[in-house]
Amino acid sequence: MGSEQQASDQQPTKDQHGAEALGDPGKKALDAMKQKWHEARDEAAALREQVAGFDDQLAAARTEAESKVRSVLAAQSVQYAVKAAAAGKLSRPELATKLIDLSAIEVNEQGTVDESAVAAAVDKLVEEFPELAARRFIPDPDKGQRGATPPPAPPTMNDILRAARG
Repeated sequence: MGSEQQASDQQPTKDQHGAEALGDPGKKALDAMKQKWHEARDEAAALREQVAGFDDQLAAARTEAESKVRSVLAAQSVQYAVKAAAAGKLSRPELATKLIDLSAIEVNEQGTVDESAVAAAVDKLVEEFPELAARRFIPDPDKGQRGATPPPAPPTMNDILRAARG
């Protein structure tokens, strides 16, 4: 049994036998091919890491863009809410957006404007600048018709002749 084991140790394995069959130029070509394969594998790993970095950058850019869009939409919502609230209270509602500190009015996560804060800001503006308040028409009782019936019209020439006749 000992002689069989020595014989198997001396026999080349399949890879060794194939590499030896190729000779020196074949071994060099095989080693070069393995080297290229390892380099390609390493390059692919580096590219995967680079793509992962780009994914992180893309996610950060998306988050930043969403934040900017939300802030712009919130600012527009506040402007529209202030104009709407000022429409019945100010003679020139468009001035309300210029005179009120819009950054003090909060907008929640869903984009809803705090209506009570808007109303309070418009009321405060009217209080501070009463000349901006909308003027309401108040009818003057001295103008127009008085009493239940109008006064009689002065007599015409025909009325005078008829009265003289008799």
